Amino acid sequence: MCFRINDNEGVAEMLIDSLGANIVNATDSKGRTPLHAAAFSDHVECVSLLLSHGAQANVVDTHMHRTPLMMAALNGQTNAVEVMVSGAKADLALQDADRNTALHLACSKGHETSALLILEKISDRNLINCTNAALQTPLHVAARKGLTVVVQELLVKGASVLAVDENGYTPALACAPNRDVADCLALILNSMMPTSPMVTIAALPTLSLTQTVINHHPISNHISKGVAFDTPAPLRPDHASYCRPERLLSSVSGDDEMNDSDSETY
Repeated sequence: MCFRINDNEGVAEMLIDSLGANIVNATDSKGRTPLHAAAFSDHVECVSLLLSHGAQANVVDTHMHRTPLMMAALNGQTNAVEVMVSGAKADLALQDADRNTALHLACSKGHETSALLILEKISDRNLINCTNAALQTPLHVAARKGLTVVVQELLVKGASVLAVDENGYTPALACAPNRDVADCLALILNSMMPTSPMVTIAALPTLSLTQTVINHHPISNHISKGVAFDTPAPLRPDHASYCRPERLLSSVSGDDEMNDSDSETY
């Protein structure tokens, strides 16, 4: 359907009128609808037109199980993201084949504005701390990509600095470019810690992030700890269906974290 690529909403409307509204949810060989293509290409007029004719906002393709919002977030299409999260009320809790949410995907490619648009609509702390297949939260991914504003907003909304990914890294250590640097960082931070009697986080708030890094790092069993912390509140069990990883793999790790062929199609 060429109108999807050329953003020709006039032709699109003519096709819908002549062929019927069912065409808006027609799928290609990978299960993607015209809304997937319009969102991926940031063709906002087509996105709005398709939605007004009953396009399914939360339909997932058969290739990577991604929604139109995920396509837009992955490609950094801020206009389409805004329409999908506001007008279409896309489901932000849905996860793709690698259990990435739209927020994970936006952060993984460094698309700060798209990530902030999605984050603005999230108030559920469980969704903020939802993990992908590599046990990475959005905070892990945003921190690694250096998305300062996104990291700040995630922390404000309750993102856990104690979350540990499949490598045993907290978001702070996830910023390291490789495992050796992460281990060195943990050792250096530990050498800076006091050896005084155990105190609580409330008594020593400035050490919270540093000690979090050490307490939850894989080498922490070989390092003495000088600060104790209260256990964070557990995630609610009713969100386990979309926040519990089913397998361990590096879903968003390194600069080439997304092996996606959507650009080849669109």
